[in-house]
Amino acid sequence: MSENVITMVFTDLVSSTAIKLKLPGKDISENNRIYRDTILLPHRHRVESSIAAYGGRKVETIGDAFFLVFANPVEAVQWASIIQISHINEPIPTPLGPLQVTIGMHTGSPLADDERFIGHEVDYAARVAALASAGQILLSEATEVLVRLSRSTNLVTHRHSDRNLKGIGSVPIFEVLYNNKQPQPLKDASPPKEITNIPETAAINQVMVTPNLGSTDTQTPAPKLTISTNVQKQLESILIQRIGPMAKFAIEQALEQVITREDLLKALVIIVPEQLQEQFHQEAKNILELAQDLPVSTQTQATSPVANPQTTVPETIPPATIESSFVEFCQIELAKLIGPMANLIIKQTISSNPKLNQYELVDTLAAKIPNSHESQEFRQIVTSKMNHDPKPDNSEDKSFFLASALHLVSYHT
Repeated sequence: MSENVITMVFTDLVSSTAIKLKLPGKDISENNRIYRDTILLPHRHRVESSIAAYGGRKVETIGDAFFLVFANPVEAVQWASIIQISHINEPIPTPLGPLQVTIGMHTGSPLADDERFIGHEVDYAARVAALASAGQILLSEATEVLVRLSRSTNLVTHRHSDRNLKGIGSVPIFEVLYNNKQPQPLKDASPPKEITNIPETAAINQVMVTPNLGSTDTQTPAPKLTISTNVQKQLESILIQRIGPMAKFAIEQALEQVITREDLLKALVIIVPEQLQEQFHQEAKNILELAQDLPVSTQTQATSPVANPQTTVPETIPPATIESSFVEFCQIELAKLIGPMANLIIKQTISSNPKLNQYELVDTLAAKIPNSHESQEFRQIVTSKMNHDPKPDNSEDKSFFLASALHLVSYHT
């Protein structure tokens, strides 16, 4: 698994205490044994026998609950859907009806503690899971964004209103609508007022979110914060050192939600591991304060592209004829450094920038590697391949190469 970003999943069983009390044992001890043998163990078998196939592993069990981690957020959501559907198609009977499960997850960079994980990111995942009612799969915004940007699944999500999570702050919560499921209320007793100026239901495999057609709200959305491209890249460079390749997505999503620099700073700080928050807060604050003091003309000038001195770019850059074999090579080399997230990152990069040439693709991918030494190593290896491979025939149709590249990445996802 990637050491930078993982998806943390918590599962639990609904009404387990009430179920035990209704079992036909002579006493509590016998009820516990019946519960273990006929309900808990069959559920545990489903979980433990399936997680490896989706790139996950068990961290620990806590009573009826599981704490699991996955290298890939897409596979985490797919696994969760399979588990919930299995409980619909092959129910485990209890005195209160079929056994029901709650699942919640968050993607981030927790602090490793031997084979376990601790810290703010784990708390975030647990808080999300605590909101789930029977049969629900809930996602944090970070997980939802990464899965949606991957465009590798037909799952649909519903956005609930923001919830105030203890120690986390006010954050959006997303529900996975697997198996044509309809959205259902979260478990918290007193939810805040629903947000009405955002889309509520979205297909994860779409880049543009489809608005809720049933909404009659006509409220004008609040103005969003705008920062220069240069400032955004500076923030990304310091955030990627703390949370890895998720940094770019995190900043983009934060900018969609906030209207002030102070709000942006708070939104970014909470996704950074606790032990790194203070230093990150100060660095990000300095970047934003400096940008506030610059005249608009200066900020605009700073956003003009500058050639990366580490990559030798020819004076005339050829058209964007990126061959599928080159994309595959990039994916393999990138995966060696950041893990299975590589295929998601490459796909998102090519999809959002279809006119990239090979040199720009290398620079973009190298910038997503948090370790500067490894970033340079990746750049050298891939650039060396470009310099030694035969140049593509420019008479070939450019769209053919890009289509092949996208197909390749989709295949490997």
